[in-house]
Amino acid sequence: MGNCCQKRKEKPQQNELVILKNVKDIEIVILKGNICNENIDCIVNWVDCFLMNERTYILKQALNDKLKKELDSVKHSKGILTLNDCFSTSPGKLQNTKKIIHSTLPLWRGGHEKELQYFEESITQCIQLAINQNMSSIGFTQDSSDIFGIPLQDCAEILIQSFYRFATFKDTSIKKVYFIHQDQSAIQVYKNKLLKIVGEPVEDIKSVYSDKLKEFYFSNYSEGGDEETRKSNGRMEDFDDLEANNSSHNLVCK
Repeated sequence: MGNCCQKRKEKPQQNELVILKNVKDIEIVILKGNICNENIDCIVNWVDCFLMNERTYILKQALNDKLKKELDSVKHSKGILTLNDCFSTSPGKLQNTKKIIHSTLPLWRGGHEKELQYFEESITQCIQLAINQNMSSIGFTQDSSDIFGIPLQDCAEILIQSFYRFATFKDTSIKKVYFIHQDQSAIQVYKNKLLKIVGEPVEDIKSVYSDKLKEFYFSNYSEGGDEETRKSNGRMEDFDDLEANNSSHNLVCK
């Protein structure tokens, strides 16, 4: 029957460029999409101290027998990892990267156990390991927030600032840094942190439910049928507060 009946392998969907900024000799790139589809020398996989979680965003796509053996070898040789332990492995099934850098993080406990300090130190360890292995690009995704619970705003600020300081004060083999997410709220937070640090105006963050909320609010609580009447009744101001609270809630919970 020939090749006509063979299932075609689908090409991975191309990531969407959100913003690119040059900081000294380093390009900081924010993309919407899948980090595993991008051509990056090394990508960072945050892990727990027991290497128990094989369901991180990256490992779900990368894990094969070879990578599993490498991770098992680290478990057997080190036992329980300490916070900020950092090591690299092969990319497993991933075809667009040379190495996966694994670094331990603590679970978020309200910020009372130096979690943000450990996170910042972990980023420094990842950067140094990437440089030692002569990597020219490095990528991060949202697992630090999604799995370990570190607040999204803190994740974005610490990651962006770390690379800004690094690019400003140190010579490095790293020429490109990627922050790749699928969640639009996370992308907007990272974008605004980058815009702020390079001295450009940030963008308003509105809830993804803004239009629906506005429609519901006007139809149920406003007096009068037209927008001018609603404005004069103070309803627009009330809604602005409601929308701002809803947007803030979405960002914290992601």
